[in-house]
Amino acid sequence: MPANTVTEQWKTACRLLAKAFEHNQDAYVHVNDAEAAHQFNDLLWTFRDISFVPHQLAFESAEIDAPIKIGYQAPPSGKNNILVNLTDTIPDFSDLFDRIIEIIPQEKTAEINARKRYKIYQQNGRDINTHDLRK
Repeated sequence: MPANTVTEQWKTACRLLAKAFEHNQDAYVHVNDAEAAHQFNDLLWTFRDISFVPHQLAFESAEIDAPIKIGYQAPPSGKNNILVNLTDTIPDFSDLFDRIIEIIPQEKTAEINARKRYKIYQQNGRDINTHDLRK
């Protein structure tokens, strides 16, 4: 799924997470580090002023069990419907998820890395669907 910039990539991820929540799907958003997790968490609070997507940082309070979790390490146990991978690598735990969503910014390096991940997903027997969001 192409997006023009990393900012657009993250906003697209927010819209997809809102849709997943509407369909009662749990999701784990995988980012590079704690700083990125906090930034994405903030974006989910503000990306749309007319709705709320319940979410939490996966490495903080275990008392809350929001349907959308954001982290940079293996996710906590529990439901694992959707992985939204916002990194340049395939996480070691990706096989825990029924679906994996990757949103690819329209920049050369991101596209090259995405093609490599695509091949690995294909070799691992994943069903792959692509959607061009520019259309």
